[in-house]
Amino acid sequence: MFQISKTTLKTKQCLSRSDHKVSTNTPKHLWCWDIITGLLLWLGVIEEPEDPLILTIKRGVYCMNCEEYSKAELILHSALQMSQDMASESAEIYVLDVLANNYFKSGDYKKAEQLFAVVFNRVLGKGMQSNDESIIEMSVKLSHIYSTSGETEKSEIGFDFCLTEQTKRVESFRDKSCDDMSPEEMNSMALLGMCYDYYGKHLSSLGRFDRAIDSLNKAIDICVKINGSTHPQTLVLYNDLSAIYVHKKDYQKAVMYLKKAIDGAVLTEDKNLAKYYLNIGFIHLLRFEKDLALNSCRQSLSLALQTSKDKTIEGMARKCMIDAGSQ
Repeated sequence: MFQISKTTLKTKQCLSRSDHKVSTNTPKHLWCWDIITGLLLWLGVIEEPEDPLILTIKRGVYCMNCEEYSKAELILHSALQMSQDMASESAEIYVLDVLANNYFKSGDYKKAEQLFAVVFNRVLGKGMQSNDESIIEMSVKLSHIYSTSGETEKSEIGFDFCLTEQTKRVESFRDKSCDDMSPEEMNSMALLGMCYDYYGKHLSSLGRFDRAIDSLNKAIDICVKINGSTHPQTLVLYNDLSAIYVHKKDYQKAVMYLKKAIDGAVLTEDKNLAKYYLNIGFIHLLRFEKDLALNSCRQSLSLALQTSKDKTIEGMARKCMIDAGSQ
């Protein structure tokens, strides 16, 4: 079974508390698809370094970035209660948005959908424009949720809206070099990349592989431009593109993109390296390349035992080695 990324963001390591800034001035090497700062600015919530609410939100975001979703949920519910006790509607909306993102990242799409809908309606009620980037971000995530639940028509309406609006927004600066873009322009490009990424996943789930490849390649182009070719998000996209080529039985291209992911992961010591070795091992099995499959799965198992908390990768690597030995 090919391991596709569960979420769009797979960082090399979680950010430290001091690294996480609720700000648009994010260093380029930390840029990713997730853009959760725009709503904070629009709502006018001021970041005070020692403010208990802000510190609590940061703790929740820190746990979310470390994929400790249950812990993040508890902390963010505490932040939600604090915002309600303060009678700060803007702070409450922002915490709900972060909580929705936590559910989204953890795969609890039902709760994520409910909270995104609440935030969506409340910010529109406060006067936010329907094409604001915060709306676009929530809309593309809702479209992905609809896609996974089989609500294809709703999903495609959402993706069409997001791609149309965001493409228009970046038209005047999308050809600029990364160094010449403002933080706001980079934010807009990252959001367009996220739209292409999720749309590619949607198309792939429907078996529209050629269109999915086109969409993911556009996401990769943007991610490489903003983050570089070895950024964790870029490597995840290479992995996901490889998976589509596996579906098309174009194993040569599938291997080519996984090698890009592996090369980048080796260079950066990316935590997903075990997964990438496992995936290329499966492809070698499909091509009846016993020795290559065995070597890749052995490397995957070794890494999983050293670094991964995910017993699934370990178990699948062992099975891959058994299957390779039986060929």
